[in-house]
Amino acid sequence: MVSGRINSAPLAGALARVRSSLLAMLVGLFVLVSALLGCLPKAQAQDLAQDLSEVSDPGTTAAAYLDQALTARSDVMVVLDQSLSLYDPWDGAESRLQRVQRSLPDALVALPDSARTGVVTFGHRRAGDCADIQVLTNPVERPLDAQLMQDWQATPSPAAGERPLADAIETAAARIMRSSSDQGGAIVVLTDGLDSCGGDVCALATRLGQHQIPVHLVGLGLEQSEQMALSCLPARTGGALLLAAVAEEVHTHIDVALSRSHAANARRNAAQIARLVLQDQDLVLRDLGRVDGDMERVDEQVTALETRVQAIAETDLLTAKLSGEALDMAPFSPEIDGVQSEADRLLAQLGDREQMLGRFSAQAQGWEGPSLGLQQRADFAARLSMASPDLVPLSENMREGYRQIMERGSAVDAELTVRLGRSQALKARLVALEAGLQGARTAADEALGLAARIEAGAAVTPEAIPEVAAAHPVIAAVVERDQTIAALRAERGQLAQQLLDTRNELNAARQEIVDVTRQREAAMAGVENARLLLNRLRENQDLLKASLHEATARTPGESMNTLDAADQMAEAALRQRLDVVLGQRDSLQVDQERLQQALMALTAERDSTQALLRQADARIDLLFSENQELISAAGVCTLNEGGEADHLAAAGGFPLSPPDPWLTGSAVRDSEARVLQDILGQSLSSLRVRRGQVNLEGLRLTPRVGVVPEVAPSLILASSTSTTDE
Repeated sequence: MVSGRINSAPLAGALARVRSSLLAMLVGLFVLVSALLGCLPKAQAQDLAQDLSEVSDPGTTAAAYLDQALTARSDVMVVLDQSLSLYDPWDGAESRLQRVQRSLPDALVALPDSARTGVVTFGHRRAGDCADIQVLTNPVERPLDAQLMQDWQATPSPAAGERPLADAIETAAARIMRSSSDQGGAIVVLTDGLDSCGGDVCALATRLGQHQIPVHLVGLGLEQSEQMALSCLPARTGGALLLAAVAEEVHTHIDVALSRSHAANARRNAAQIARLVLQDQDLVLRDLGRVDGDMERVDEQVTALETRVQAIAETDLLTAKLSGEALDMAPFSPEIDGVQSEADRLLAQLGDREQMLGRFSAQAQGWEGPSLGLQQRADFAARLSMASPDLVPLSENMREGYRQIMERGSAVDAELTVRLGRSQALKARLVALEAGLQGARTAADEALGLAARIEAGAAVTPEAIPEVAAAHPVIAAVVERDQTIAALRAERGQLAQQLLDTRNELNAARQEIVDVTRQREAAMAGVENARLLLNRLRENQDLLKASLHEATARTPGESMNTLDAADQMAEAALRQRLDVVLGQRDSLQVDQERLQQALMALTAERDSTQALLRQADARIDLLFSENQELISAAGVCTLNEGGEADHLAAAGGFPLSPPDPWLTGSAVRDSEARVLQDILGQSLSSLRVRRGQVNLEGLRLTPRVGVVPEVAPSLILASSTSTTDE
């Protein structure tokens, strides 16, 4: 069974170790303070060491102690013996008490304003009463002033009085401890004899020494034995034994006792302030050491991050990608993100350290108050040294301590400034690193995007090239290649347009040839019809002539002559029109030959254009071949031009139909055919009129049915000419 009690041994050991470490630190501080106050007596140095050991109370913070030390005042209690023996005359008519009453106010007036004094008297109110102790005033409730001094000086002399010296000193110590808390104080005892109430002043002195309350004893005409019995008071408390053998020494000894009391308080208070300031500075320096270590680590980490960012920036992703490596942002994104995260963490860490340095700076500025307090206490000791020359070394040491603490504070402040500057420099490096990291990320994305465009065969223009890749040799070759391809494509487009225009012209020529051919065929058909009509007319003429010859046998010869003349005129007109038609046919043949020559020229031009296209295709094929060699040699770009070549071949092939044998020319005008028809119609009408006239004259010639009607009705038109009667 495990006991439910907690073993307190480990906890006690841990507390002991903590106490030991605190004591060790305080011992180190004690060494520095002792150096500042090296001229103090050994007893005072021991008191200071004891004070250093007691201040390490964990329940009170250094700031609270420092506030208490800065607000502390120098409290001194004067224990005045007013027993019956002090009223005895001394060196004349003046008593010891009167001498004290005259010297004490003068000594109090000479003290600085920060010195507060209280008075405890005994043996002056009731005879034979060991409890006759009166707190005339204390430093807190009402410090000693002129009115109190007047009231005290007017106190009537008792008939008798005891000397409860130990109890009076203990009462004064209680008032000091109440008013000063742990800041301490001092007691000045003015007496002319030993305790008469059975008090043990030596045992009391031991306890007062433990509470760091020095007792300065001013003996007013003490005997040798009394001096020996009371010497334990100053010896055990760190005070001074001042013996006034004559009345003239009372004032001097009171000044010395008060000055030493307040000087001891100032020394102790200054030592406490110095100790707390030094402790605070040591803590700041310790934390600065930690900050230095942190900054060293941050510096190393920033350097490592800069190396990583430089490695990322120097990676030639474009060449690696164009060389065929399967690269993308996958292996670089985690690295970049990791560097970014680390940089953000370091920036946050530097921000924390800067806040810490800011607190240190505010803490260092807070040292101005304690430093001013040290200066005030050094000045206070200097004023006290005017009454007690043996305090001059103490005053000088306190001033030297103030100077050293000021120098140390300035050094700490300079160290803070250096650390803050270093932090700012590291932060600037991190900000620049993040900017470089973002630039590396952008450059990597642009390089991979450009490589993807090159691999996809997209044209790369100088405007589309990132600035970081502008000087890349592969990019220069790719841009030159794309510019050449663009120029060839433009030239090919021009040739294709020329070929298309030529094709359109050839198609137009073909259509014109078709139209001319149709017109020629129509003209040839008209000529053939005219020949047939002429032959038929000749046959009809022959028939008419035969009929006329039969009729002429019974008619006069003049009629026959008239008919012959008309026939000859009609035949001449027909021959004339036939010649016109034949001339037009010859003109059409000339136009046909001319069109054939133009067609041959267009065909030759088409063949030349096709040859130029074939040369352009050959140049493109040659460029593609050189491009493949460039990709194979430099590992830079693979442009699939197969589809482009097919498209070029498809765009360049414009098959033409074989030229027609007939060329286009001028169309045969319809009016010419109509003229021919008019001529034939006129001749036929004339013959009909003549034959009708013959019938009317009684020649009784019957027309030959079937001859004239064989002529196509469309070719027989009404004649516009008239004939005369015989």
